[in-house]
Amino acid sequence: MNTEFLATLADAYQETIPMLRHPYCVVDGTKKATENAEEIREFLG
Repeated sequence: MNTEFLATLADAYQETIPMLRHPYCVVDGTKKATENAEEIREFLG
């Protein structure tokens, strides 16, 4: 598996999950998760 992809995925996880733990950040967390998913899709081509 591509280590660069795994690093990207790890970063996305690290940034997104803490936000989702806090109710007041759910909207921001979801937005961030969506942005990260789009970045990963672009990265994978």
